[in-house]
Amino acid sequence: MTEIKRPNVFILVLDTLRPDQVKGAADDQSPENFLERQLQKGTLFRNYIVAGGTTRVSVNALFNGFYGETSGLNYQNCDKEFAQHPAINLAEVFKYNGYQTLAATQGDVSLQPTGFEHLWTRQESFDLDALQALLKGSTRPTFTCLHFYHVHDQAFGYPEKMTPENYRVLVNELAEEIEQVWSELIKEDDVVVIASDHGARLRKSFDASWRFYHEDEPTAGWFLSEQTIRGLCGIIAPGLFPIRKIDQLIRGIDIFPTLCDALKLERPAVQGRTLWPVLQGHESVPKLHAFIETGGERMASGQAICRSLRTENWKYCLYQTHGELLFDLQKDPLEEKNLIGSGHPQEARMKQLFAAQNEENLQGVEGFYASTAALCKTLRENRPPTPSAQSGARTFSFQRLIDQQVLDHLQAQLRHHLPQWKARGERVLLYSASDHVRHLLSLTDPEERGSIIGVIDHNPELQGQTYLGLPVFAPENFAAQAQPSMIIVAHHVYANEIYTRIKDSDIDPVPVRNLYQLDREIPLWWDRPAGFRQKPMENAACR
Repeated sequence: MTEIKRPNVFILVLDTLRPDQVKGAADDQSPENFLERQLQKGTLFRNYIVAGGTTRVSVNALFNGFYGETSGLNYQNCDKEFAQHPAINLAEVFKYNGYQTLAATQGDVSLQPTGFEHLWTRQESFDLDALQALLKGSTRPTFTCLHFYHVHDQAFGYPEKMTPENYRVLVNELAEEIEQVWSELIKEDDVVVIASDHGARLRKSFDASWRFYHEDEPTAGWFLSEQTIRGLCGIIAPGLFPIRKIDQLIRGIDIFPTLCDALKLERPAVQGRTLWPVLQGHESVPKLHAFIETGGERMASGQAICRSLRTENWKYCLYQTHGELLFDLQKDPLEEKNLIGSGHPQEARMKQLFAAQNEENLQGVEGFYASTAALCKTLRENRPPTPSAQSGARTFSFQRLIDQQVLDHLQAQLRHHLPQWKARGERVLLYSASDHVRHLLSLTDPEERGSIIGVIDHNPELQGQTYLGLPVFAPENFAAQAQPSMIIVAHHVYANEIYTRIKDSDIDPVPVRNLYQLDREIPLWWDRPAGFRQKPMENAACR
């Protein structure tokens, strides 16, 4: 048998990259920077919908061909499940087909690392010398994943600066970084997949007074807005992938089978659809719809707190704490008019598609693997151990979360509400033993906060103890022990996960508010039937 000569393959994950800010991806303007010039040399998917509003959900779907709800990798802390996870990823498939496998990320490990032989994390800049030595020193072709965080760190760290003009500066800087990597590692006959994990919200102008409590979706995709779920994807491979722009809807889960089939790799069956016959000219572009999820904490049912179905022109969202949304994207691209309850015939159709997609997702990976069971068994039996990551020094933190203006706002809110709560005899619990609680207590006198009776926290070392003089209750029994009449979520980054945990608990509905939005009750109980009792979160296993 003649041995097939296989090219090196690179996947460049560009974190937080919006397609409408990349020339050529959203219009016909002449490309300018290196990234845009390269994208014009291959197949460009201009209506690419990611599988999740956050990195782990989206990237794992790209790498294993399944929606997060199908695989179970549908929440931010799913890295705890990577080692024993049943889904087979691209690194394992490439390794099985004779490839050396490498991965380097400027952040933490976002994708299931099984199958990679070398892994670098938290890289200030990629160690091109080490990567080049491994590429040149191998007798095997190499599969390499590089995850770029330059736009991500700025967009999440400084949301107040994220205007189109400033965002464009970041894209140009990212293009320069890609050009350096390309010149050192990538050859003319290599295959390069360029994909963003999700987009980002931009603001019209610089907002010097921006604070995180001003908006519910400052950057990431809590509400799965179009700004966050539309991504960028292109495949550059001269002589293999045609120079072509595809405007029809394509999903992140479709890249796995398309890439494998183009390279004639033996692969398992997946949920995504191969586009290789389309790119060969044998078929027309199929009419697809996309399923998208948020990526915070899962509900006890194993589902994400917000799930969405997206067709070419319509989008339906079911948010477990904020109700339903339906948008006609052709007439309402900014998603300003929610058509739920308006009697529009598309409401029934989108809900039917959504229900059918949920049924498909419930098959889990094993339902799709049935037709390639022997290959899947071989891949799993020969899984190498998860590689030890070589961690660098790159750091990241949210900026401007707690400053004097935030504290002034909080103090004004507390001065207004605390006397009213005390007069009504409210029993208020603060959810999360955090610095936010510390700041709340520092802004009030002990006699002012008589309605605050304790703190809820998941840390077992704190439970049964006190935090800043307040008793700490476990999430499992705080209702019986403290009998609260109100819960204040005292965190920002994990607020949505906490809302979900409260709703998933078996307490009777009580008012829930955010510490920085005390005037607004969070509508957690909108679809909860009387007498509802949910199974605990820990029982929601991955599929």
